[in-house]
Amino acid sequence: MPATDPTNINASPYGPNNPKRIDVDQIEKLVLSDYGLTPSAIKAYMFGIRVIDENTGEEMPDDFYWQILSTQVSEVQHMLDIQILPMSVQNEVHDYYENDANAYNRVDTFKRPILQLDSFKLKFGNQPLIDFDPQWWKIYNIEGEIEVYPLNYASIGSGPMGGGNPSISGLTQLYMSNYVSYPMYRNQTSAPQAYSIDYVAGMLPPKRVGVTQDWEMPADLQQLILYKCLNQVFMQWGRLLGVGAGIASKELSIDGIRQNIVTTQSAMYTGSRADIDVINDEIKGLTASLKSFYGNSYTSV
Repeated sequence: MPATDPTNINASPYGPNNPKRIDVDQIEKLVLSDYGLTPSAIKAYMFGIRVIDENTGEEMPDDFYWQILSTQVSEVQHMLDIQILPMSVQNEVHDYYENDANAYNRVDTFKRPILQLDSFKLKFGNQPLIDFDPQWWKIYNIEGEIEVYPLNYASIGSGPMGGGNPSISGLTQLYMSNYVSYPMYRNQTSAPQAYSIDYVAGMLPPKRVGVTQDWEMPADLQQLILYKCLNQVFMQWGRLLGVGAGIASKELSIDGIRQNIVTTQSAMYTGSRADIDVINDEIKGLTASLKSFYGNSYTSV
């Protein structure tokens, strides 16, 4: 079975090996609230606590919580090397190495998890050489790994499945098999940015409570983000609480009536420090669990 003709634009990329999980025009319609990440979700962990500015008597606005959510989602994505909200990645390029090509053309995407793969090509400059048949794609969603099986060894070097001339490098055979003659690249075994892939990275909201598919957001990831947001809220609350950080006591006298407030606050420990320490312990446990689940990414840019 030869690879799909690069000019065949009618070959559908979706099938049993690569189900279509989201329409491209729906990608940007998914927002944080679809994943249960809202100001209300943060406040649910603050039962009985209201963050109020003593000077104005007003609670912190929802914009404050949305800003924290945006920041903490970004931080968690960097920490775990994952993408949460779906995004379309176009023409992501990777270097060609013959050893990797003979190992099922393995490519590790820069973003993960993979929701769906839309295109996987091998190019010489901007000229397509092979548009790999979608029926051959093997996709590992969480790892962000793509492979092609079986290989077209008639086009990509020699190997155990036969075909190819072992005395000619895989790249040279690619050029020859596609009627492209570049003698200066004979026996070359690598090429910069020769692979080009289009895909959608990110996660979808889970459909069932307690069941998480590889392409869905797990509940403990949601909880980690909310806990990290809660930490930021408690830091602000601790600064507003009582007499303020770094002030151990405060006395107020009006018309002979005196009020004296003595706290255990210090410059390092605000009134919310105990809560923050408890939350930090939870964050450490969730982070360790999720790092074990998502593993380490070996991609580099």
